[in-house]
Order: sequence, then structure tokens, then C-alpha cells
Amino acid sequence: MDVVKLLINIDNKFGNLLGSTWIGSIFHKFLESYGSFYIILIFICLIALFVGILILRKSHAKAVTTHIPASQSVRFRKRDKALFYGRKMLRKVKSISGQVRNSGQGKKRKMVMRFARRLLQLKKENESEQLKVK
Repeated sequence: MDVVKLLINIDNKFGNLLGSTWIGSIFHKFLESYGSFYIILIFICLIALFVGILILRKSHAKAVTTHIPASQSVRFRKRDKALFYGRKMLRKVKSISGQVRNSGQGKKRKMVMRFARRLLQLKKENESEQLKVK
């Protein structure tokens, strides 16, 4: 039991020892006078850390955007390219087939056109191609 009491009161003895010496009194005066100084110093350090993190993030984001070339053109998917060129080809075939009449391959050409329309999901494009003037 005596050992337990000694361990419990060990803080009190060191505190009294530190307070009774001249070093202890200087230390306590220092804490009293500079207590608010430490709070302000910690606050300033936190603000500086926060600003530093913001600047670091901004510079990192700027570095990432500089890696992407600005002159890079718009890229299309393969499906979009195939649909575009397929429709362009069909328009040419339509204009040519309108000029040729009474050919023996009319049924085959109609079947190919029907298949191409279904494949390219064509709808009436005549209305969308014309410019609307007000």
C-alpha cells in the first residue's frame, strides 16, 4: 500500500520541487506571460499550413492540365465515324441511283439500300440537312 501511495503522489512531489527552485519560478512566469503568444503562434502556423496546402493543390492541378495539349481536336468514337461515312456513302448512292433508270439490278439495289438503312439506322435526313431561314 505504501508503494501505491508513493506512485500516486509522485506528481505532487516533482511539481513542488520544480516550483520551489528558481528554474521552476522562471518556467511558470514564462508560461503565464507567453501563454497567449503560443496560442497566436499555433493559430498562425495552422493558417500557413492551410494556405500552403491550397497553393500545393492549385499548382498540382495546373501541372496536370498543362500535360494535356490544348490543340487536341475533338475525337469521335468508331461507331460515330462508321455511321457518318456510311450515311455519306448512302447519300451518294441515292443520288446516283436516282439518275440511273430501268436497270436490271433495281431489286438488288433496293435490297442493299434497305439493309444499309437498317444497319445505319437512317431516318429522314432531308429535313435536317436544309438550313432554316427565318
